[in-house]
Amino acid sequence: MALHRQILAAERPPRYLIAVLPHYGLADQLVGIITLFYWAFLTGRAFQISTGGQPLPPLEAAFDAPFVNWTRPAGDPPVLTEHLHLKYKGEMRYPAMHPAVPNLSEYGSMRLINGFYDFLSTENLSTIPEVEDNKSVLFMTSNRGCTQRIFNNPHYSQKLYDVGLRPETAFACAFRFLFAPSQVTRSAPGWQLAKSRLHPPPNANDSMTEGQDPSSKPENVLRIGIQIRVGDRVYRSHTDDVQFEDYMPYFDCARTIERHKRTSETTKVVWYLVSDSQRLKEKALERFGPDLLVTSTQPNTHVAHTQPKDLEEADKIMTGLGSAAADMLGLAESDYFVVTQNSGFGRIGALLSGRWNHIWSLSSESNERLMCRPADYVRLEDMASTWSGV
Repeated sequence: MALHRQILAAERPPRYLIAVLPHYGLADQLVGIITLFYWAFLTGRAFQISTGGQPLPPLEAAFDAPFVNWTRPAGDPPVLTEHLHLKYKGEMRYPAMHPAVPNLSEYGSMRLINGFYDFLSTENLSTIPEVEDNKSVLFMTSNRGCTQRIFNNPHYSQKLYDVGLRPETAFACAFRFLFAPSQVTRSAPGWQLAKSRLHPPPNANDSMTEGQDPSSKPENVLRIGIQIRVGDRVYRSHTDDVQFEDYMPYFDCARTIERHKRTSETTKVVWYLVSDSQRLKEKALERFGPDLLVTSTQPNTHVAHTQPKDLEEADKIMTGLGSAAADMLGLAESDYFVVTQNSGFGRIGALLSGRWNHIWSLSSESNERLMCRPADYVRLEDMASTWSGV
């Protein structure tokens, strides 16, 4: 992205869009960031990511920047970002002037939190008053995705298609362009487990044991990812207790998918479970044993519940974010997915897999049992308008 590098090197006039992390979970952060990345791309701006001075772990803890340097150096005056914070109660715009930023009129900002934002699929984004084209620097925050609906925007649809993007690939393409797993993420249990257990050796001879027939075929593994969100109460309560039977529909769905998708060539079926509930994972292991892979039964952390005092334990915070990223990327190695409807975590993993017509979603708040028939998968257009979108 030559434009990005030239702006960072001061070879072009400053034109930045800085995505300020919203005080939400990793999934909501990523869908918002990638939407804002496309905003920057379509309006000709360099793209950076910042915590905006909030008590949040920076994404650099979990991800490297493989193609463009999106890191934002610390030091932006609080007046530029504090009104974008989740708990801010004052005016949601810049004052007319401020002593810390003499050229404040050159800055724009926008807060896209918990809304549908239809204008993203209809309007010329350079003419939005708060962030119009004459602003040199935009600070924006979002926890909602629009990478599918933006293809309906008549101002940008052709440009997106011309560079080879498609609605079904736009999210994964941007993610892979911006992010690669850091060493912290690659060291996490979820990543290690996925790489060792979800990937059969490419050649039978690569893992031959004594007495094994050299002509034997490598394993053909059917991989089903299961993501269950119990809810934030597991982080707020000291008693993470769940009624396992309440979540059996997820495993019943996986079993149904297994029956539909298994072929005569399938030699092994693996279920890979990701959940925010430590106790649910323990109970699932008790029920299904070696047929189930669980990343870890250690207590989880959630970036949205980070407190200022937690940042004093930098290693712990980095490890927590890296573990979440590893679980998400490990989940992406599956072939089919059973995910919680009102959660973005599983859907992001599924979208990063590069497969289609492969997601079945259940509501964790309903006793309704999805049939999980072959045609019951979630359509992309429905996913784009559900919960945090994509």
